[in-house]
Amino acid sequence: MSADPLWLRRRERASRFLLDAAAGAASGAVSGAVSGAAAGAVSGAAPTTQTLGRSFRWRRPKACLAAASLMIAGAGLAGCTPGTPDSAGAASASGAVDPSELLPGHWQPADGVTAEAQEIDLADGSVVIDQPGAYRLTGDLLDGQVLVETAKDGLVQLILDGANIASSSSSAINIQSADEAVIILAPDSHNSVEDAAVYAEPDQEPDAAIFSKADLSFAGDGELTVTGRAGDAITSKDGLVIAGGDITISAADDAVKGRDYVRLAGGRLTIDAEGDGIKATNADDPGAGYVLLEGGEVTVEAATDCVQAATSALVQAGRAVLTCGDDGIKGDTALTVAGGVIEILASYEGLEAPVLAITGGDLTITASDDGVNAAASGTEDTTSADPGGTRPGRGGQGGPGGAGGAMGVQEGVSLVISGGSLVVKAGSDGIDANGPGIISGGQVVVYTPARAMEGPFDIAESGPTIEGGLIWAFGLATADGGGMGGGMGGGMGGGGISAPTEESTQGWLMGQFDAVVNADQEVVILDSAGNKIASLALTEAVSSLLFSGDAILNGDQYQVVGGDQSATVTAGESAAAGWGGGGPAGGRRGRP
Repeated sequence: MSADPLWLRRRERASRFLLDAAAGAASGAVSGAVSGAAAGAVSGAAPTTQTLGRSFRWRRPKACLAAASLMIAGAGLAGCTPGTPDSAGAASASGAVDPSELLPGHWQPADGVTAEAQEIDLADGSVVIDQPGAYRLTGDLLDGQVLVETAKDGLVQLILDGANIASSSSSAINIQSADEAVIILAPDSHNSVEDAAVYAEPDQEPDAAIFSKADLSFAGDGELTVTGRAGDAITSKDGLVIAGGDITISAADDAVKGRDYVRLAGGRLTIDAEGDGIKATNADDPGAGYVLLEGGEVTVEAATDCVQAATSALVQAGRAVLTCGDDGIKGDTALTVAGGVIEILASYEGLEAPVLAITGGDLTITASDDGVNAAASGTEDTTSADPGGTRPGRGGQGGPGGAGGAMGVQEGVSLVISGGSLVVKAGSDGIDANGPGIISGGQVVVYTPARAMEGPFDIAESGPTIEGGLIWAFGLATADGGGMGGGMGGGMGGGGISAPTEESTQGWLMGQFDAVVNADQEVVILDSAGNKIASLALTEAVSSLLFSGDAILNGDQYQVVGGDQSATVTAGESAAAGWGGGGPAGGRRGRP
């Protein structure tokens, strides 16, 4: 018998589940069938209703596993598992979270899975499931509902195996009461769920094509198309986990919504939403309301936020491609990117949270306003480059964040970049923080207009504190001449780019080019002996530059080559115009 405590064995089982759920949950978890017909039918009803139940009880260890224990840059999400140490799930000093510390949703095959399922032919009419167990759904239910109302003690598994369910008056799958529910997509199956365009009882629950008052998980290898015609597509009033399947969702409002949490652990998710793409809504409980991306692939097109968490958002692994009318990924209390691949193709602001940390991952962000914005929720940007200064899709409300020059320092706001790769193209500030902003690692490339109150960096009325990493910050060559008019004084230089703070421990250089350097050209940094230190192929036409790397020593001279232009620069000096020679702008000599 293992000497490991129960909570640790459960956590290890959970990690295994997250890795293999998508590949084998449907095929290995449930096999065989019970040939019995419905236990009862409602005679004379049109359509008929099948009431099915099982006599056995689903057995699993009781533990509070609903919330992940995430301590993200000072903003924690408290989980509860008996015997778990208080420190479990704490982030490292860099803000990264060990995946083995992340607790899953309730359902774990290692806790025991039934090997048989009752067969339900949806052509026989609507279904009422009143007992825990496994149920295989096949066939077409063109106007009806699968209703789950079971005792609060046991798991309900709905195995969709060629099931097409639609309702003309309400939700298509309505889980009103259950201890927990799992929707398994059988291998090689094609399934669809669609709710009514207008509900018979509007403005009350259920209010989504797939609606659950219990914790809800998705797994398996099959395909599922969910259409939320009236509003939301998938809603759980508790937690929501997607661990497998190929799921395509369209929604008249929000696509995927969980109250306590939303976790993407595997599978492929394609979303088209007129509201938010993925969101968690519980802002009252600091241990809930979070969104966690820890695997799988997700593509989102959303009219408002692509990913929105009422508390914290964490990206640990997986791939996300986001096209957003408002924010790309937003956490109302904190946001950490520790891994994975994120492509934000369009957004108002790419990443936003009061406490924001990038410790790993591969990020590409395009934003019409700020690319990365660390700001207290509800503050308004009065210096936005966005015409009219309003967020899209928010009824004209001013957006959170904004330039540090206008907002100043906000208590509790911070930004840390310690790893990963970040490329930003922004219409306003590239990286904006209304509190301390520290870059200590990773590679950062920023393209933004370089105008008054806007530029690659807007950090609490100053520039960034650079302690490490490789940083390329460019002022774009804009039609209105932004970035070409020289420095602004007071620590600004190089065509409106903010110089690093005096607390910076890594060397840097900055200035502006005599002419535009085009997008098909390269910028090269050479030392005084002509040795190449770094180079970057441009993707945008630029007019000014801030560069920092561990080979740069403040006070030494370097050569900057941009296309056919070349200039000698003194590191650690900002320029009122041109390159270097403008007097010290602060910043210590870089590390030897």
